[in-house]
Amino acid sequence: MQACLPPHRQAAEPVRVKRVGVTPFPTAVPYSEGRVRAGESPDWTGEVVRVNREYIETRALTRFAFLEQLDGLKRVLTRKPWTTTIDYLGPETGIEVALDWRDRTVDMLLVRLQRGRLPEGYYVSEGRKCRVYLSEALTEHFGLSRAELRAMAPKGMKRPKPSDDAETAHFEEVMVHYEGILRRFARRLLDAGTSIFE
Repeated sequence: MQACLPPHRQAAEPVRVKRVGVTPFPTAVPYSEGRVRAGESPDWTGEVVRVNREYIETRALTRFAFLEQLDGLKRVLTRKPWTTTIDYLGPETGIEVALDWRDRTVDMLLVRLQRGRLPEGYYVSEGRKCRVYLSEALTEHFGLSRAELRAMAPKGMKRPKPSDDAETAHFEEVMVHYEGILRRFARRLLDAGTSIFE
């Protein structure tokens, strides 16, 4: 850059540009010794939202604990900087609760296991589809319409404006929604096995 400037400008200090209206991405909150702390999670727009990850994880573990009673599903908790996943694994398939800190929402998926373990790929692994969203499984394999799925959702489930309380309430509301659906359909989804991924 210095070589591109005229000689009388080469020794000058670098120009500092102030970015207006853009929140820089913070450093991801570290996970140490398996503990999760409240931290900052920027969404795709760079907007910083503070959520108490430990509280939300605890609520999710409580809400979906009933899944461990279905055929002795084994719970696996995985923490990454942008997401926490809670997987309930059976012999061939599993149910995955994904707490997405960046998008500030909860995703619910069905997972095809590889030799009893989580697949290496996200949507495709070993050349086969390995994850399907719960809504897709219910509409394509159980005949539910999108309108029926929407009717199961609590009112006011739209993503709120960023604030600690609103975000935490939103996570809780989406988890309540998915808990209700899984209490109705989890057994049938697990009984369907890998056919859901075909």
